[in-house]
Amino acid sequence: MFALPRGFPGAPAAAAAAMAAVTLATGCAAGEPSPSSGSPDGSPPGSPEAPPAWESFGGRALAPSGAPSDGPGAADEAEAPDGPEPVEVPDTCEAAGLPEDAEAFAAMAPEDAQFTQVRGATALECSWAGFDRGDGSEVVLVSLASEGSLVETPGTLPPRVRDAVAEGSRAYFTTSELTGLGGFAEWRSGERFSRVRLHLPGLLVTVQANSDMWEEEGGAAVEAATAAAEGLLP
Repeated sequence: MFALPRGFPGAPAAAAAAMAAVTLATGCAAGEPSPSSGSPDGSPPGSPEAPPAWESFGGRALAPSGAPSDGPGAADEAEAPDGPEPVEVPDTCEAAGLPEDAEAFAAMAPEDAQFTQVRGATALECSWAGFDRGDGSEVVLVSLASEGSLVETPGTLPPRVRDAVAEGSRAYFTTSELTGLGGFAEWRSGERFSRVRLHLPGLLVTVQANSDMWEEEGGAAVEAATAAAEGLLP
């Protein structure tokens, strides 16, 4: 990967270090498998069961029938076409609809957060990061990848997700906007950082931030990430 220019002198080393630390620690790369854990939503084994954060920002549970609760019915898997074509990811965050001053993401980061963007072969990462040696990093990281989405047929859940939902997993949810785009979302909680993956036809969008920010600011971030994705889908 290589860092792209931001329109002003290079990102401060502290912000870049914070971004790198989060990427390495939580694995935001495209196609990364979901972490194994003792509960459906990724929380540690034996932890008290609590409502997933997506409920607080308007997410809706998926129906185990194979489609979102208010979306189209499940298609005949035997007649399902090949998977969607990978979406072409832009070279810059601004071109992807994720400018440096994107309010929804900046609101989840500290006031003095530094913006950084990194473009790889199949993914673009945009981050707002602050770093404090005492308190640790405060980071919002948004990635768009042409690989890694679980959507095989738009509007239909893949078998492994459908089975997980039927077994009571709370890791998957949707919104009206995601349903309209033929996708769904995946929630992964963490003690320090939590993330939402938007699985869309040919595109995986991941929003990752400090876990304590999701309940209050998460809805706007998911909405903004969905809007950016919509602008990239064919």
